[in-house]
Amino acid sequence: MLRTLISYTKLTGFLTGQSVLRAMEYRAAFLSQVLGMFLNNFCWVGCWYLFFLNFPDVNGWKFEDSILLLGFSSASAGIMISFFWGSAELARIIYRGELDYYLGFPKNVLWHVTVSTGRMSGIGDITSGILMTILAIGFSVPGALLFLYLSIVSAIGLWGFTVATRSISFFVGNFEGASDEFFWSIITFGLYPASAFHGALKLMISTVVPAMFVFILPAEILREFSWSKVMLVTGVSALLAAIGIGTFYLGLRRYESGSLIQAKV
Repeated sequence: MLRTLISYTKLTGFLTGQSVLRAMEYRAAFLSQVLGMFLNNFCWVGCWYLFFLNFPDVNGWKFEDSILLLGFSSASAGIMISFFWGSAELARIIYRGELDYYLGFPKNVLWHVTVSTGRMSGIGDITSGILMTILAIGFSVPGALLFLYLSIVSAIGLWGFTVATRSISFFVGNFEGASDEFFWSIITFGLYPASAFHGALKLMISTVVPAMFVFILPAEILREFSWSKVMLVTGVSALLAAIGIGTFYLGLRRYESGSLIQAKV
């Protein structure tokens, strides 16, 4: 078990390194993407500043709270985008029959697809997210460790949700456009506090598009720590990952028994 874990860790590092090298092949483009994403996120800071300049307190929600949520969401989404973006390509890969390439390898198929591609522009999200979080709540070693843990948990939850929605392509064919909407919806909803949602919309962001547990609640934990909330967020993240994995392998059985299998050399 330990040997297998070490093997996958080494290969993950190797494939991630390859993604970095591919991105660095055109350094100007790489740096402009990272810087562009960094500046884009801080443009949101300016927007929130102007908003709270006129409305200092909205249902107990202040400027620092919005920056904290924005920073946390950016950092956790940046982890998924930088290192696990292959999962976001699943719908296209499945629909076009390109999954055959990964079936020819001895390693876990879903893992291989997940780490095969990374968008290094996500580094801009991670760095800006860290800076915004420090701006909102300051820096401390316990706070940094909690931020790291929750960011990883959030990234896993986002990954599970992405895999689940993209794997619908196994069953309905071309689902790429719809799965893109699901992905960017959870990102968008994760930029607003829980007090902004009521009724059916609040139910939706807690179930169909679970931004409440992936982004909003973890950010609230950074503002006001609670063990029960930490366990809840961790449990929901694990559940989302399990749903994603289960949906993928259920669909993979259908894929393998179909007519899409083609040899790639």
